Amino acid sequence: MAKLTGPQNFREGSKASAKGDLELALSHFREAVHRSPSSLPYRKTLRATACRKHRQNLVGSPNASSVIIRLVVLISDAKKKREWHRIDRLAEEGLALNPWHDQLHALAAEANLERRYYEVALFLADTARQLTPGNQEFEVLYQRIQEAMRNPAVKDRSMTETSMAKRKAAQGKPTKKSTLTPGTKAKAKIVAKKSEKVDKAPRKA
Repeated sequence: MAKLTGPQNFREGSKASAKGDLELALSHFREAVHRSPSSLPYRKTLRATACRKHRQNLVGSPNASSVIIRLVVLISDAKKKREWHRIDRLAEEGLALNPWHDQLHALAAEANLERRYYEVALFLADTARQLTPGNQEFEVLYQRIQEAMRNPAVKDRSMTETSMAKRKAAQGKPTKKSTLTPGTKAKAKIVAKKSEKVDKAPRKA
């Protein structure tokens, strides 16, 4: 059986939700988000369905805490490897169990910021802020996303520089700038030209 696309999963989830089968609806909506991660409507519908499933109890399922602890460990490992897609999916796995978990919202927000899904990232960061008002970490994250939305070139340049530095490090090349002064560079060019003349000069048999 072929896997469903994001829109197809969303339609199936909507049908299941209308019939009251929230478990199946959640499964389809999570898959819709996984296949179309930049879709804000999918993300909002997923979260609203999870809240509805847990009857707005503000704590989620009974086993949510133990599962989320394990997920946070996995997210920490994925963060070291900059596996943003994996972080997002793990965070959403936890949010399906407890859609009121502020830290998971923040982790998913950061992952989507790195993926340049700014609208989704802003929604997630804003949700974290609303769940825990006054949290400085969440406020800073929210402001970072707003800045990236206003000036995406800054974010793109930062990511490009980071990527270049990582490539140089992998190749074993130093990332320091050249220490040659303009005068030294000019002398080096003169020496190089003289060397070319010597190489091109006709040699006696």
